[in-house]
Amino acid sequence: MKAKFPANSDNGYHPFFIVMVILFFHVAIFITNYESILHQITVRDFDGYWHLLRVESLYHTGNIYDTALFRSNAPYGESLHWTRAFDLMLYAGAYLGSIFVDFKVALFWWAIFVNPVLHVLSFLILFWGLRDLIGDIRASLFGIILPFQPYLTFIFDIGVPDHHGSLIFIFSLFIALIVKSILSGNLKLFSICGIVGGIAIWFGIESIAVVLIALFVFGLAWVLEGKSYQSKNFLFSLFLLSTTFLTIFIDTKSDELMKIVYDRRSIVHVILWLTTTAFWVLVALVSTFTNVLEKKTVESLRQQLELFFAFY
Repeated sequence: MKAKFPANSDNGYHPFFIVMVILFFHVAIFITNYESILHQITVRDFDGYWHLLRVESLYHTGNIYDTALFRSNAPYGESLHWTRAFDLMLYAGAYLGSIFVDFKVALFWWAIFVNPVLHVLSFLILFWGLRDLIGDIRASLFGIILPFQPYLTFIFDIGVPDHHGSLIFIFSLFIALIVKSILSGNLKLFSICGIVGGIAIWFGIESIAVVLIALFVFGLAWVLEGKSYQSKNFLFSLFLLSTTFLTIFIDTKSDELMKIVYDRRSIVHVILWLTTTAFWVLVALVSTFTNVLEKKTVESLRQQLELFFAFY
């Protein structure tokens, strides 16, 4: 299924203005809350503070598997169900910044600005994903709406290094790739979509909802379009499986690889995606066998007819 839409007359439109509006909101918030942002970053949000402690611990120890922090539930410490995905995003930005300043200083400033950066990127990704479907100007309406939604602006709040902004960012990327995949029918996009789906589940198990929707949509396309979507569904499921499997090795101890948990991605989800991948392999095998059987039946029937007419 490859959707075709008439060319839009607004293809020359660029979303620069919307990006400026989003940045204006964050600059205004930063100026009006300058003192609290710079001096209370560790107390404005528990999740953000916890992430900063985890990243700082990762930098000093180098142990990606140890997420226990002893500032909570002393003296035993506490480990949350979060994966290391957002921690590594913070770590990567701070590590690059440490080329110029101390790592702790770089982490502080990256933690302040990471959410506005993700806010802008989320809009640009949605714009990229929807422009072929509804046109540039209409796609930009999503960008105009974003800054004026208090809840979204709160999630992307400047000075709060919270992982929920990254969840919306990766969700936006996944949605955009679903749209692009269906519109273009490109096998590479279906593969990339599977990779991003696996990463989305790594960032937060909440993303499994949209991944299941994608499986349903692609499966429905196979029902409607037939064989052309067999390979597309297989590639999506295969790369979803592979990415989920690989991310488990990144931040899961070897003795916990087979541990069954449901509040983050685990072996349970690997088995789920393995089942869907096996289904599409089975579909391909049945389709091949059916085609071979059909060809043999037609050939046998043709030979019988030739013998019949030759005899009479």
